[in-house]
Amino acid sequence: MIRPPSPQTTTKAQAGSRRTLASPLALGGHVLKNRLVVAPMCTNYASPDGSATAQLVEYYRARGRGGAALVTTEIAFIDDLGSRGFVAQLGAHHDRMIPGLNDVAEAIREGGALAGLQIGHCGSQRGLKEPPLVSASPVPWAPTKPVPKALTMAEIAGVVKAFAAACLGGIFSIPGAIVGGLIIGVLEGVVAAYVSAAYRDAIVYGVLVLALLLRPEGLLGRR
Repeated sequence: MIRPPSPQTTTKAQAGSRRTLASPLALGGHVLKNRLVVAPMCTNYASPDGSATAQLVEYYRARGRGGAALVTTEIAFIDDLGSRGFVAQLGAHHDRMIPGLNDVAEAIREGGALAGLQIGHCGSQRGLKEPPLVSASPVPWAPTKPVPKALTMAEIAGVVKAFAAACLGGIFSIPGAIVGGLIIGVLEGVVAAYVSAAYRDAIVYGVLVLALLLRPEGLLGRR
């Protein structure tokens, strides 16, 4: 059993470090109550379609009550074209996922923590046997693993747009998801008509970066 150091052996540096760990932190328009963060960890509690289950919600409710200032959920896939890594993985690929994701966020907030969502693409590390197995290049992630299909430039751009659509409007907001999709569609149309179709994908990527920097919770996401 690991015992905490006695008061006699605690140095001033250690005491200062503990005070820093417990002190608030301003981050992206939010104020974290301390410097403790729950990292994303897979639970395998999601439904087969990727939606949040009651078990998943209660799991994150407990994490929100644990004292950390920020609770980051497990990785959520962002499309139906190969980003999903395993069966019971959480999804952020469709508007029908938003009610469950909102329940997860509210459960985390009940304990006084802020909620974050990790989104990602599994690439060649897909645990599901059914296709598609895709990645940026036809290189397996380990010598004994299958070779993925290399995505085309257009398909890679589609993956970037899926990330942008998931983030822009606000992952926990149905109106935000609609607004995010509309903004991306309008931007693509305007750029193609008045600038050049070659710049459409670059504009979407730029919007994604700006959204993450200026309003990571999304346009209509709750602060």
